[in-house]
Amino acid sequence: MSVVSTTSNGSRPCGSNGTGPHRGRRASLLPRSVVLWLLIVAVAPMAAYVAASPKPSNAWAEPKSGWLYVLDPRVASGKSMVWLVDPREGIKGRLEAGYAPFFALSPDGTRLYVSSQPPGAPGSGVSSDELWTIDTATGDVLQQVKLSDRVTYTLPAPGGLAVSPDGRYVYVAKSRTIRPGVHEQAIQTFDTIRKRFLSEEAVLPRCGFPEIVPVSGTWQLVVMCGSRGARCINLASDGSVKQSQFVEVPISLSAVTSGRRVLKRPLAQTSPSADARKLGLIMNNGEIFEAEIGDSPFRINPTLAPPLDPPHTVLQVGGSRRSPNGAKAFVSCASKELVHTSLTADEIHIYDTTNSWTREAIIRTPVPCSDLVLSGDGRYVYGISPQTRTLLTINLGTGQVETSVGGIGVQPRLLAIAP
Repeated sequence: MSVVSTTSNGSRPCGSNGTGPHRGRRASLLPRSVVLWLLIVAVAPMAAYVAASPKPSNAWAEPKSGWLYVLDPRVASGKSMVWLVDPREGIKGRLEAGYAPFFALSPDGTRLYVSSQPPGAPGSGVSSDELWTIDTATGDVLQQVKLSDRVTYTLPAPGGLAVSPDGRYVYVAKSRTIRPGVHEQAIQTFDTIRKRFLSEEAVLPRCGFPEIVPVSGTWQLVVMCGSRGARCINLASDGSVKQSQFVEVPISLSAVTSGRRVLKRPLAQTSPSADARKLGLIMNNGEIFEAEIGDSPFRINPTLAPPLDPPHTVLQVGGSRRSPNGAKAFVSCASKELVHTSLTADEIHIYDTTNSWTREAIIRTPVPCSDLVLSGDGRYVYGISPQTRTLLTINLGTGQVETSVGGIGVQPRLLAIAP
């Protein structure tokens, strides 16, 4: 593993990325000769390696703070699993999770929510999706509620299922076909106290498959709507939209082709501030804009972070994570060597959001990861690698892997951490 520290203004030599589906402009930079780089090569051996038993001795252990939930979709078999992993001692439990699942953990860690099709449902021709409520202390399923039109992915991505910061509501991403070639996206809200879905849905105009990020403050939800932008939403008591405003990718990143305006640099990730007054817009080439969303009309600031070296690509895997105090943002990125490998990243770019999104450092992971989460104290980042079926524990102070748990499932892809 290696850690690359950037210059004081966070810039790095770069050029436009002409490969892949994302193309666009580059920000003006200082001359290459005045950009100073410090490269700290810390190719450290993994301090500890835990071989995970495929059949843990205990069916389920009560989670402790810092343990990880790992979603293993097992695409080929349709029998997905949720693995409970102690990052230092290995697997502590497992649960079957049906077909094409999403999962989300309540803020207090007492409930795990899974949206999926139960085992045996795929191919039946009947919509049998369910939302499960699981007691994390015992692994018992407390409630199963039917739902329809749930968004599904061959490989699950973050944001298809989310929980409000107070734990009261669970949000499910939905998509339905209105007519051939025309789809409508929506969010359905489950009330965890009343134990039922609210009567109405929040319809999302101008939105591709939604990725939901619950927030506190000015807005309830920030929903990434495909590559063109994000929608900020407040919901009414029945679950319908009470207030909504769209944050569009800057027009300077688009071009007219055959009479249609096409994005040159599509949006890859969004990163809302803790008070939901600012929204980082992270483009696929690494450029970053910040939208002021606390007041109407919204205002988008000029480019804060310049593009990455081509053909680096910012991926829609793992999303972007914020440190507990919100001052740091951690963005998953594919390096030049990995850019053609889909849905995994081998770099974590660390930004100071309080200083115009200055890029502070880059941590290179020894294996490609599909998701990352931060520890509650902000000292560690955990990554899951589907190719090697490995959970990494990376010390952010040193940039080194401290422990590694191997042999997790078949295709582990998503993470959640016990508070």
